[in-house]
Amino acid sequence: IIDGESPSWGPFSQMHPGNMGGHMGGMMGGYPDDFGSADVPPAIADATEIAVTLGDFSISPSEVVVEEGRPTNITVTNEGAAPHDFTVPDLGIQIQVAPGDTVTAGIGPQVAGTYDTLCTVPGHESLGMVGRFTVQSTG
Repeated sequence: IIDGESPSWGPFSQMHPGNMGGHMGGMMGGYPDDFGSADVPPAIADATEIAVTLGDFSISPSEVVVEEGRPTNITVTNEGAAPHDFTVPDLGIQIQVAPGDTVTAGIGPQVAGTYDTLCTVPGHESLGMVGRFTVQSTG
């Protein structure tokens, strides 16, 4: 989800055993069948490529660095058993990824600065799913 739209998956208020992969303990609620299927911007030709891996409960690398003024494709893989997202609130970037899936999203050129990243699934930020997104000045 880009540009501050609300996530389509809503709050995690019910367990959903069909998607739990047999793992019930320690989950922060369930998730709907369509998690990760929200529209994401398509990959951009000739853009910088960045790979991010989400785990239970980590974001790797913890700091993503891109160049100011260059479009970027971010490929996010969820190696965890829980749903996760890669979110940069100040830039309006949110990429939802269901367990075991990989999603690539193209983002336009960004303004130089350092921004917080997190997983917005309830409870995941406090479990350590945080990092930084740095847009380096080219000038």
